[in-house]
Amino acid sequence: MGCGAGAILLHLARGAAIAVGTDINPRAGAFLVLNARLNGFDNVEFRCGDLFAPVAGERFDLLVSQPPFMPTPPAASPAVFRDGGARGDGLWRKVVAGAPDHLTEGGVAVIVGEIGGGISGHLSQAGGEPRDGCQSLCLIGQPVSAEEYAIRASIGALKHGYARYRGDVRMLLRHLRACGLDLLAPLVLTIRRTAQAGGWTLRSDKDVWEDFDLDHALRHIDARLALEESASTTSFVAAADLAAATLIRYRSVGAGDGRDESAHLHLPRGALRRGLEMPLAEWDALEALGGGIELRHEGDWRPVDAAGRGEPGAAVAGAMTRLFEAGLLVVQERAPLAPAPAAVSAGQGGD
Repeated sequence: MGCGAGAILLHLARGAAIAVGTDINPRAGAFLVLNARLNGFDNVEFRCGDLFAPVAGERFDLLVSQPPFMPTPPAASPAVFRDGGARGDGLWRKVVAGAPDHLTEGGVAVIVGEIGGGISGHLSQAGGEPRDGCQSLCLIGQPVSAEEYAIRASIGALKHGYARYRGDVRMLLRHLRACGLDLLAPLVLTIRRTAQAGGWTLRSDKDVWEDFDLDHALRHIDARLALEESASTTSFVAAADLAAATLIRYRSVGAGDGRDESAHLHLPRGALRRGLEMPLAEWDALEALGGGIELRHEGDWRPVDAAGRGEPGAAVAGAMTRLFEAGLLVVQERAPLAPAPAAVSAGQGGD
């Protein structure tokens, strides 16, 4: 949605039976059709119109959109590809609100944008909070100040001279401050249509636009649901995906006896975080499990073959929690918890 000349759509079309691109700009559609022909795609279709109007009543397995999301001062020169309304969330809110109704069961939407001001309230207004029939994960990257944002966003004005650029920076900065947008951060919102609802927000230390992986996002949603269920009705088995992680051990200055040694994992592309740090004792406890890191969660973490390896202890529980927060746990199976045995109270009887 908002396909432009079709770079993302053509990439996704490689694995699709049919790929539909929509845009309000008919010129963008002409370039999409041309690019599809030049690259040999016969499964690509363009429809011109505003937001969901061209696909009214239809559902898709995957919906991807990066609507215009820049905060726009009232006096700024209009630019359809850029302007997202006063706070930058005008079109983004409409896409988020309408996406679930255009997804098949199990279908996924990935919506790119920015967020500023009060994050929780902004998400609620935008529809990013959980709703019936949907699961969502909002991954928020590192924020920048309003000053830095205005300097970056106005860079295109330099072609008209420094005086124009300086004026645009000042105008945008005044506007951001008037809207209460002192910090702005990139975000990627993943929505999956399913009967079991849930919604979570996660802050990341990485560039979520440049290094987003849908599999990791969905994996984190599955782990979140499994953890919530395991508190009451369900147990699950999870494995840690660390095949591409790089381990770095280091000791804090003045540690002496090594008690402050840490393990730092440099995580692979697509993970929800750039890196992960844990006490070395936690990492050693994971390694001691042997045969891969695979545990069952039944209110707390236990080895899958508990009879053979004993209890994992607090170190393993702490490490698994950290791996979960980085999106590195793969839920492999779920099972209902066995009912607790009924308590029997025997009284003393008399003759």
